[in-house]
Amino acid sequence: MGGDGGAATAGDNPAAPQDNIASVPPGISVDAAEASAGANETPSALPPNLLARMKNDPSHAPEHLVLAAVEKFGPEASLWMARTRAAHPYVPDHVWVPVIRTRFVRLSRYSGAAAGAAGAVGAVVDVGVLAWNQARMVLHIAAALGYDPTHPDRAAELLVIRGLQTKLDAARTAVDVARRQQEPSALAQHLPDRVRNFGSGAGRAYTELAWQLARMAGLAAVKKMAMKFVPFAGVPLGAIANSSATKKLAQDAVNYYSARRQPLALPPAPE
Repeated sequence: MGGDGGAATAGDNPAAPQDNIASVPPGISVDAAEASAGANETPSALPPNLLARMKNDPSHAPEHLVLAAVEKFGPEASLWMARTRAAHPYVPDHVWVPVIRTRFVRLSRYSGAAAGAAGAVGAVVDVGVLAWNQARMVLHIAAALGYDPTHPDRAAELLVIRGLQTKLDAARTAVDVARRQQEPSALAQHLPDRVRNFGSGAGRAYTELAWQLARMAGLAAVKKMAMKFVPFAGVPLGAIANSSATKKLAQDAVNYYSARRQPLALPPAPE
């Protein structure tokens, strides 16, 4: 893995840290923070221009999503961790991982409410919102485990952690192809036959996109997608399925980053 530093350059809009990012306030215990995490939040909406970009290039939808997520949520995760660290200077950063996990597992249960449209379009929005907020969670976990969440490598790592790529080099190539920095043929050395095609005509892009986003959200099993595609009734994905997939991704992210770097040391205790 390369060193951290720099910022992602692909995504929807330049992302600057926002003043309304709430840290864990001073004086609250980790257990209390976990109990209330995410209670008064709603999932972040899928940006319309990201959705349009993924529809135009559905086979690279996961890559477009992770690039946009690093740009939008990397600065947010960095600021959240910095403010939480300042409020609790003698609590190791990694101790806040359960708070982050609980926050986003709770948000994942509400992801289906964002869909509002039936059939394949609803499936894209529903699963896209889930995958979008899961990527946001992983970037917060990375920050808590000592990684710069704005670093371009976080996008490739999201693909590896999610299981869409097995090696970081292949994931970097896939991200570069989505950025148009490499030709699609560059992927052949890493992952041939990676694209699944569904249907034909006008609905093909949405159905393929929904499948790719389901893979990104950890919901690739046909039995979980069937409620969206048969009979195109726009039924939201179940809260249990959403939260289960998010819990697994959180643990996979912890395992991935913990294996590569020890938690940052605490500052010295006051005299």
